[in-house]
Amino acid sequence: MDREELPREILVHILRRLGFEDRYAAATLVCKAWRDAATDPACWDVANVEECFERRLEVALWSTDEFEERIDAMVKNVVDWSRGGLRELHARHCSNAALVYVASKCPRLQSLSMRDSPNLTDVAGAAIAAACPELRELDLSNTKCISLECFKPCKSLGAAFANAMPGLEVLEFRNGALSDADLQSILDGCSKIRHLDLRGCQGLSNAAVEAASSIVPCFLKPLPRLDEPELPRYGHWQLYSERFQPEFQF
Repeated sequence: MDREELPREILVHILRRLGFEDRYAAATLVCKAWRDAATDPACWDVANVEECFERRLEVALWSTDEFEERIDAMVKNVVDWSRGGLRELHARHCSNAALVYVASKCPRLQSLSMRDSPNLTDVAGAAIAAACPELRELDLSNTKCISLECFKPCKSLGAAFANAMPGLEVLEFRNGALSDADLQSILDGCSKIRHLDLRGCQGLSNAAVEAASSIVPCFLKPLPRLDEPELPRYGHWQLYSERFQPEFQF
């Protein structure tokens, strides 16, 4: 049977099992039938954009506008192809515009990581908080420009997480700034939380940390802000690789 003669349903079933790079780039270049199948919404309920860059080492380009534009373009394509069905998205170095686009198109989003995105601001945070109530897993580590202001009228960052995402189970907020009251609000409002990573967070007392340790099954305690190697991550967050690469061509 010719590759173009495969029934669409079978082809979609095959392609959705491929890694991100093969689905996003390789499959779309084979022929029209494969491109149509590779851009079917069934192939894009989960997307780990970082897979494309795992074999390239030019990290000096990470902070460039061109690099951010490439990531943004990929994220927006994935969102369009999912037609609102995207449930999990893992990326880095995204802009406000890309994350706001995700929020506006993906109300069913349950798992989101935008860590190491230094240009994200409260605009993006507010969009996610308002539009994605089903979030269960969130990683905003090292997104230094997102603050509690994006969650108004909440009076604290902890209350913001609790009010906007009461079903949150996994929260990674490394190198952020939290108070004891913030942490307590998270514990009180996010009753389902089972993994909390606050490594590098400042402003927490030993008493608050110990109290959280007794409640959260997997609690990674604050540590001094050091340029330390990544520790093993929880569950499917292990999809990340520090060998994030910028030169992938589409």
